[in-house]
This record gives sequence, C-alpha cells and structure tokens, in this order.
Amino acid sequence: MAGEEGLRSRPGIASFGGTRLLAGGVEFTVPAGVARQTSLVLVDPDEGRWLTEVPVPDVGHDGGLLSVVVLGLDPDLVDYHYVQDGRAVLDPYARVLLRSLNGPDGWRCRITPGRAPALPGAGALVPDGPVATAALGAGGYRALADRIPEFLRDGVRAVVLAGVLAIDHHHFAPGAGGLPVGLFAAAGPGNRPDGECRALIRHLRDAGLAVLLDISSVARIAEGDGWFLREALRWWVHDYGVDGLQLPDSAVPAGRERDMAEVLRSDRLLADRMSLGAPRDDGRTGATGPAGR
Repeated sequence: MAGEEGLRSRPGIASFGGTRLLAGGVEFTVPAGVARQTSLVLVDPDEGRWLTEVPVPDVGHDGGLLSVVVLGLDPDLVDYHYVQDGRAVLDPYARVLLRSLNGPDGWRCRITPGRAPALPGAGALVPDGPVATAALGAGGYRALADRIPEFLRDGVRAVVLAGVLAIDHHHFAPGAGGLPVGLFAAAGPGNRPDGECRALIRHLRDAGLAVLLDISSVARIAEGDGWFLREALRWWVHDYGVDGLQLPDSAVPAGRERDMAEVLRSDRLLADRMSLGAPRDDGRTGATGPAGR
C-alpha cells in the first residue's frame, strides 16, 4: 500500500513489540488491545508536527500484536506514535520517549534498532557485599560513571541504579493496547538515553561491579498487566544487561506483596537468575538468592 509522500508499506511479522530496523525500512509492532482500528503516525523529530499516517494492517499475531513495515524510511528523520480508534497513544514498547508539544500526553517515541545482543554474564546471581545506590540526576549517566572509582575505593560489590526507568519520572497515560508506558524506556537527558544507559551498565560490570535496577515504580502497575511487566524486566536483563532487581518493601502497596512476588516467581529467568530485595541495615545487598526467596 502507498502512503503520503511516496512511502509504501506492507504487513510485518510482529517478532517483538516496538521498532526493528530492516534492510529496506522499519518494522513497527504494536499491541492492538480492544482497538478496532490502528494507524502509525510519523512525526517531525524537530517540530513534532505530523508528517503522515500509515494504516496498520488488521492482521493479528501472537500476543494480540499488529505489525507494519514502512519501506524506504530513514529512522533518523522521523519519530512516531499511534492512533487507536481516534485516540493518539504512545508505544508501550518504546525504548526512547522524548518530549513533544504535539504528541500524546506531551511525548513522542523514537525509532530504535530492536533487540541487542545480551551482555555476557548478565543476570548472574548478585554477590553478597556492600551496596551503593546511584540515582540518575541532572548530570546524566556520565556523572554516574564518574563515581566508579569511588565505589571501588569503598569496597562496593553492587550498585543499585535508581530513577533509570522512564516511568520513574512521569505518570504516562495508558499507551497502545491500554498498556503502561515507560517500562522499556531509559530515562535521562539527550536524544539517546538508552545507549548511554547501556554504556554505564557495561562500564560498571567491566569494573567488577554487579548492577541492580531499582524497580520501585513497577509496584503501581495493574495486576492484569503482570505479563507485560515480566516482558519489560526480561528486556532489562537481556538488552541492558542488569544483574538484579531491587524492590523495597516500602514501594509495594499494602495487599500487593503476594501479587508482585508472583509476577517474578512465575517467570523462570526472573525467578532463577534475578536477585530481589532491599539492602539490609548493614548496607549489604542481602540479595543473593532467586527472586521470592
């Protein structure tokens, strides 16, 4: 099918949610939810104005995903969001979210390559020992990387990265398919915080430090979206290379403790290879066993 400005499109294969760079274009895969009609909106990355709207074929794939490939598209020249049943929505699988005056909820999504190779050894059990918390601030990921010598001097064995999820900083409106937005995306200044986040995690692990991800914000995810939360956490293990998860008891709403534990325990990767727990009073990780122990 042909779109505006000469763009052509064809149905995709929906291998995974989000975007994927192909030899001849870009594949966009989005959850349908209960929407009867879905279209992809390509926007100007500088001005945020709509450039063109591409219908997404109503061909369902596993997991209720829809997919379209836009041929001949330069991913550096456009950003995107979706429209479902007349409502502009963000991509819940988006890896990068940027501010946009004309975008849904004041945001737009950036096209990213897709799945990256897993870092060797990612997801290994976190060693017991002193732990330090590093919160993302105005200095960005580079400022956190500059603290590595300090961590090594203090004998730290693991670093908890806090404020790294986009959902840590903004309560996004439900995205396409009614799913939560900001679980897959790295927060931070600049146009490619995902790459800067990966670089920081790589530097920490190269220095012999285990990396835990603070997931306090996920405690507010609705119970029915637990499967999507598991997908996102697996993404942080596989694509970003974190070694463990940190969910302080104080972050879990009363009555949701069992539900949150079950979300992790029901996934083999998260249960067997990820560590979960708040630092103990002595400043050590206290997180050397599988999630849920």
